[in-house]
Amino acid sequence: MNVLLFGGFLGSGKTSIILQVAKYLVKGFSTQQLESGNPSLVIIENEVGETGIDDQILKAEGLNVRELIAGCICCTL
Repeated sequence: MNVLLFGGFLGSGKTSIILQVAKYLVKGFSTQQLESGNPSLVIIENEVGETGIDDQILKAEGLNVRELIAGCICCTL
């Protein structure tokens, strides 16, 4: 399993780069991988604020996103 971790300040372009990388990775998956029902790409978003915007943008592009509200991946998951 490969893990890519993106971090940065507000407005630094994290969502834009995640969209580009996700599109590139999904394009490289075979049809068999995509139809198997097993997720080929998982996006977990750690949302600091009460209302998430990034997950809505990523979901609008057809990506599945799991959002963590006011927590961290090590404590919440």
